[in-house]
Amino acid sequence: MRSKPGRGLLRRARTLFLAVLILIGLAALFTQTQWCRDLVRAVALDAINDAIRGSVRIGAVSGNLLTTIDLRDVLLVEAADTVAAISHVRLRYDLSGIFRGVLEIDSALIDTPRLALIQRETGEWNLL
Repeated sequence: MRSKPGRGLLRRARTLFLAVLILIGLAALFTQTQWCRDLVRAVALDAINDAIRGSVRIGAVSGNLLTTIDLRDVLLVEAADTVAAISHVRLRYDLSGIFRGVLEIDSALIDTPRLALIQRETGEWNLL
């Protein structure tokens, strides 16, 4: 007995849908691992430090990484000067814009920021 036309297509679509759901679930689980957080931290620091004159240091990264990231002990150092020290930064964002090349930050919490701005004799500031 032959199956009805389109049944094979329906079965394939269902299998594809389940495979996509499994991949999304695995990605969500992966972002919860310390290894993933350390990877995000390393990639972000490389990108930031390549773009500025000083260097940024991040003590720890936490959060679910899909909608929220928490950064602890953030330092901005230029030469031997600590320009900024922030005990905690929390960013809430929407990743849907990333496909358009946009990262939309919904909210930012900056807890206990400390700035040490110095203007040198040349008139240049120690800020980036």
